[in-house]
Amino acid sequence: MRLKRELWASLLRSALGTQFTDDDALFLEHTLLVNSAEVIAHLVVGLDATALQPATLLGGQHFDHTHRFGLYTALRLPPPKNAAEEHSCGEAVTAYIERGSDDPTLVFDHPPPKT
Repeated sequence: MRLKRELWASLLRSALGTQFTDDDALFLEHTLLVNSAEVIAHLVVGLDATALQPATLLGGQHFDHTHRFGLYTALRLPPPKNAAEEHSCGEAVTAYIERGSDDPTLVFDHPPPKT
């Protein structure tokens, strides 16, 4: 916790200079605000924050998962079926975003029509 506190003070000192007062109460207030924002963010996107362990909730791992599949959905590409496929699928998506593709095996998956 001490290291996190020192990093927090260092970053704010470099951003705010002499306007920043390094005190424990401000650090605790900031920590509570950030933790509250994490819970609210999970609820806003429809994730059940009460079902998560605190470290998972505050670490944002579910957002990594949500954004990863959101990317495949936005590109209309099928997501990886399992963890073993994730690296090669990720490389294909990255290559497609960077350079486009004429690869016939890169198949777009169109969403079903809305009724």
